[in-house]
Amino acid sequence: MGTGFEVVPAEVATAAGRARQAAATVRAADLAGALADVGLSGGTSVAAADRLAAAWGGTVPKWTAGTEAYATGLDQARSGYRDADQSATHDIAAAGR
Repeated sequence: MGTGFEVVPAEVATAAGRARQAAATVRAADLAGALADVGLSGGTSVAAADRLAAAWGGTVPKWTAGTEAYATGLDQARSGYRDADQSATHDIAAAGR
């Protein structure tokens, strides 16, 4: 009966790569700029588009930075798991000598 969890380093690396790709894709899309001059002059849609553009203009950069930090954390965790596995393998081999 096992306890704990199992980590597959390759899957952690894949998740990190997907997070980086998502951040790059979102960064490349100019969501706030796409709302420029949306709506009829004087209409409520202009103000709504401006508010949405402002929200996206602030939120999207924070999200992409957070997602990239998450990917970096995944890479660091993968390295830690890999190093621990290599160390355990070495220790087991040394104990068998």
